[in-house]
Amino acid sequence: LDVVAECPPEERPVAPWVLKGVIKAKGAPWQSGAQGEEVRATLLLQLLRTPSNAAAACPEVCQYLSQPGLKRKEDTAWPLKAYLLSGETHDLLRKGARLVAKQRPDALELQSRRERDTPSLPIKRDLRNLWTTVLLSAGWSAMRHFSGVYTLQATVQLVWGVAGALAGTTVLEVLWRLEELVIESEWYWEDGYGSVPAS
Repeated sequence: LDVVAECPPEERPVAPWVLKGVIKAKGAPWQSGAQGEEVRATLLLQLLRTPSNAAAACPEVCQYLSQPGLKRKEDTAWPLKAYLLSGETHDLLRKGARLVAKQRPDALELQSRRERDTPSLPIKRDLRNLWTTVLLSAGWSAMRHFSGVYTLQATVQLVWGVAGALAGTTVLEVLWRLEELVIESEWYWEDGYGSVPAS
């Protein structure tokens, strides 16, 4: 999915059977958890951004895009985890249907527009990764700084240790994001003298 999303639309033409295969595929990741259908709809939408793919959409793909979509929460007791692992497809199906309708106006009927309750799939995945990193960093730091004694001084030391770990994690996360932005920039690939020090 990430590879397809990073390719320009003109480099994504596929055979019609690929689009049909996306909507008919079974098993992981399509049927694993609440986000499986959102992964499917997101991949299909990315492929339909190529006009030749949208023009070649078969009746099964058009029927899939004509569905009202779904909203599904992950079955867990943790509200934040349920939010980050939830899946929504109604807006993705509507966007895909609009792309097909541009190429073939009479191929399908558009659903009414509805707002999402959750962020997009990439944002939810980034937030979940950040949440997992925070939990692991805070847990590891708490275990390292826990003295086994419940005094005010020990509690303050524990809080400062966890805060330091979270601050360090934040700095590393920001540096990693900046590194990704540099690698994705045109300058990184065009300037031979700049890419080596940046790496």
